[in-house]
Amino acid sequence: MANPRRPKLRIALPKLDSPPAPTKVDLEIARNHGSSMAIEATPERLQASKNMPTPSLTEIIVDLNRRNGRLTRQLLYADRMRELGTDLLEESTFILERLRMAVINFKQGQKDIENEFGMLDSIATQDT
Repeated sequence: MANPRRPKLRIALPKLDSPPAPTKVDLEIARNHGSSMAIEATPERLQASKNMPTPSLTEIIVDLNRRNGRLTRQLLYADRMRELGTDLLEESTFILERLRMAVINFKQGQKDIENEFGMLDSIATQDT
């Protein structure tokens, strides 16, 4: 008995001749001054990038120094915030431990007082 031939499934691959068309999300990103592959591949953006002048070495150095300064400030900010958070954690841990000890001492004192007054009550009932 011969097996019937199954038809071959043909998968249509997307055409890679042209860039993807911008979607609604891409348009929203563009409205918020963002960028995506679909936005950068629009004919207007491609033409603008071709016409953009190449910055001089001095301009590149100035731009990199500006970026470096910004990153240095961000790093300093993050370090100081981390330091502040570490201090808060240490202080909170110390206070929490003192609070735990205060509760333990209170409960122990409460038991001692209850035992003392319990003994007094039992003595008083024996006297009558």
